[in-house]
Amino acid sequence: MRTARHIITEHSWRTRLSLLSGLLLLCSIGLYWKHISIESSELKQQIAALVLLLGLWLVLHICPRFGLFSNPEANALANRGRRFLLISIYFPVLSAAFCVLSYLAISLHFPCIDQELAAADRLIGFDWKAYYDWVTKNNNLALIMLFAYKSIAWQQFPVILVSGFFSPVERLNEFIGLVIVSSLIVIVMVSLFPAQGAFFYYHQSNALGRIWVSDFLSIWNGRMPVIDLSRLQGLVTMPSFHTCIAIFYIYALRDHRWLMWPALILNCLMILATPVYGGHYLLDVLAGLLLSIGLIVLSSPAKIRFGTEQGRINCT
Repeated sequence: MRTARHIITEHSWRTRLSLLSGLLLLCSIGLYWKHISIESSELKQQIAALVLLLGLWLVLHICPRFGLFSNPEANALANRGRRFLLISIYFPVLSAAFCVLSYLAISLHFPCIDQELAAADRLIGFDWKAYYDWVTKNNNLALIMLFAYKSIAWQQFPVILVSGFFSPVERLNEFIGLVIVSSLIVIVMVSLFPAQGAFFYYHQSNALGRIWVSDFLSIWNGRMPVIDLSRLQGLVTMPSFHTCIAIFYIYALRDHRWLMWPALILNCLMILATPVYGGHYLLDVLAGLLLSIGLIVLSSPAKIRFGTEQGRINCT
């Protein structure tokens, strides 16, 4: 019987590509069913970047056949390079597929749960408007949090680079698996429990972050005939996917203290910024923390979860 760790972290490339193919097929069916087309003003640049990465991968894949990288150290480095390039190709396509699926999930038009989320925040004692005003009125703090919030896009590159070249292979597998499984759970959650977000609920029409969720009402009401891949928005409210990814970034770098501590600070700021720039309720953030930490616990070796020597992984 496969353990939760195996399900989350131990995927072959055949499994990953099969999953991606299934997601793209599901996107195609959903787009056809909803009569939605896709476009991208940056499609040529995006394809060119992927082709370039694929070309570099082919070079590293073919070179050993001509006697290059015969040195064990060089061969190991080439293997890590190939793995890094494959992930660099795979991740953007996977992310785009999940974003399109989030749009399609919201288009199912299930009732929004904003009132319930706002009520839960009040029950906890969290005043969203007061927190929003406090951050945005402090210009320096607002700029720092905006930088942290937007770092979700570029942080993936150093995390994949470090995990691919300077960490045991298990670290990269963990990161990929955690992102995939959490994304699947988030898609199911957003389809059943969509929410417009705090910007709309509290009528913050001047909120900077509102432009990043402006597609919600259009897709939810069935008035969005085209999805632009060059400006996909994060429409997931509960659980907060920014929060999940922030925790996964920190966890992926845990073997490198010189990177983990800056990552810890930056990603804690990202989490604190999600209500302000992502329009999230506090409950969204707490749900994201619960989901990400829960998946990490399930994916961890038994020796970490239970303090035993069971499940030790050979990282040599």
